[in-house]
Amino acid sequence: MSLCPYNEELVTLLSNTKFYDTFKFVIIPQVSENGNRFELFQEDNQVEIVCYKSTFLSLFKECHIFLKKFVPDMQFKTYLDTNVNPFSFYQITIGLLLTTTENKTNINMHSDVFFVLLNKLKSHNERIDFLSKETFIITRLLTCSSNKVNKSSSLYIWYRKLFILWQGYVSEHTDNKIDKLLLTSKLFIDSGKQHFANYYSWNTSRWIFDNMESLKSKELFINAIKSFCFQNLSDCSSWDTLSYMICQYKVRNVYHIKDFDRLKGILVGRASERKVVWLQMDLSKLVQNICNHICRCNIKTWPPFLCLLRIFSVYSNELTDKISQIKNEWLEDINVFESKFGKIELYNGFTPVINSGEHDNDYLRNESILHLGQKLVFLNKLSGKSSVV
Repeated sequence: MSLCPYNEELVTLLSNTKFYDTFKFVIIPQVSENGNRFELFQEDNQVEIVCYKSTFLSLFKECHIFLKKFVPDMQFKTYLDTNVNPFSFYQITIGLLLTTTENKTNINMHSDVFFVLLNKLKSHNERIDFLSKETFIITRLLTCSSNKVNKSSSLYIWYRKLFILWQGYVSEHTDNKIDKLLLTSKLFIDSGKQHFANYYSWNTSRWIFDNMESLKSKELFINAIKSFCFQNLSDCSSWDTLSYMICQYKVRNVYHIKDFDRLKGILVGRASERKVVWLQMDLSKLVQNICNHICRCNIKTWPPFLCLLRIFSVYSNELTDKISQIKNEWLEDINVFESKFGKIELYNGFTPVINSGEHDNDYLRNESILHLGQKLVFLNKLSGKSSVV
């Protein structure tokens, strides 16, 4: 009989190593009426796992009953003195990652038992399989419907450590798993969809991006981020990340690279020499692409403008002609509008104001004020009339 049936089923569901187009793990407030702990829905290459609130509470209870019985002092060494299968303890720590986020004691216990299990495996393929399952579990927790979980800083740090561990298994035996699992933006985009402006997720995406050793992977990564940004105009964290990645070719901030080496030294005892690559992009084409999107979508939110402003600030010499072109085009747009409707006013120099008057009910005019007002703020900051925010 299983010591932890709820946690065992949770781990089985989350550790499925098949790559799905969509994998959703959703926690709902309802109580199970049919006795099932979870519900699994699958259609084509899309999967959704539903965890009932009653199941969530049972997972929590089962974890603490197990710990009280086998690890009353919450010390991993105490558990090693028992005769209980360490995989049961591993399953319990997974349950706690879901039910008690940012529990540092559990994070440490999970890491300890993970390495005990990993080091017990003899063959390369067995280690790859276990590492794959662990990566799938953490990825699916970080993209679940619980905001407390998908913005867990501790889980993202553990994800970074898994990224480092994978480097030691890069070979023809990995069957491209590392590319599909880690050298992809899917985790961050899925997590971004679950939690608006998820700083912890997007900050880790920068870390992964900086430590990629393939220019092709970096290009695919940043293009996917750009696509997400274009669909989420108010998500300041994703737009800030996009500007960071674009500017890295010139700025070359090595903080994340040094952090990789620091963590690798802790995990494997050494930090060997590795290749650092910097992605150079067609700046003129990229900037024009962002500007076209701003104009076509009549964007009224600040993040896209701030992204553009930072690119212009870093690449001011390289983009002199493009900056002049955009400046003249947007000034012309503003002048044409103001000649018809009057001067655009900014509250505190930043927020466009819709004044009352004869055009009160003109929806298009009011929308244009909000859009052109942001362009005016952008041009003021570009000209140094106000600070970059």
